[in-house]
Amino acid sequence: MTATTALTAQNTQGVSDIHYVPAAFVSKQIDMCIDDIGADIVKIGMLASAETVDAVANALERHGRPTCVLDP
Repeated sequence: MTATTALTAQNTQGVSDIHYVPAAFVSKQIDMCIDDIGADIVKIGMLASAETVDAVANALERHGRPTCVLDP
């Protein structure tokens, strides 16, 4: 399952824009996924804002701090 944190407009030349998914919605995505199927491990990729970082950290804390892999 995936919790989308940002959408990018990009090509092989670079990124031209980033749409930030609201942090509250990121939290809801994480809660829905983990409440449904659980998580043995969580892979963290692009976190495009400080608010999203806080939302992800808080969600993982709520769900017992599963093992994480950070792949920025």
